[in-house]
Formats: sequence, structure tokens, C-alpha cells
Amino acid sequence: MKLPFKKLRIQQVNSDVEKAHVEADEILCYLLISLGFEDLVKEYRKIVKNRIKTECFHSFGV
Repeated sequence: MKLPFKKLRIQQVNSDVEKAHVEADEILCYLLISLGFEDLVKEYRKIVKNRIKTECFHSFGV
């Protein structure tokens, strides 16, 4: 469980605020999926942000 916290802390100092929020969204998606909320994440991903759909990073293995 340390990985999500570490990755969120890295984003706290990211000077690109938009990218930091996208990264944080993906970290939270990973956490929600790991807690059994995959259906919730699927619905969240349907939301279009700045005309680009969000997708979780494959680096988390999801």
C-alpha cells in the first residue's frame, strides 16, 4: 500500500498541475480497483476531461 502514497507525494511537487491531477486520478483509480470498486472506476473513466478520456496506467497492472 506504500506505492500509492509514494506516487501521490511525488505529484505534490509536480510543477505541471494538470499532469499532476491526471496522475493522481490514475493512482486513485488503481487504489479503488484494488479495493474492489472496478465498476465505479469504469463509470468514472467514462467522464471526458478536457476532451480526453482518462485511462489508468498499465504500470499498476490494471
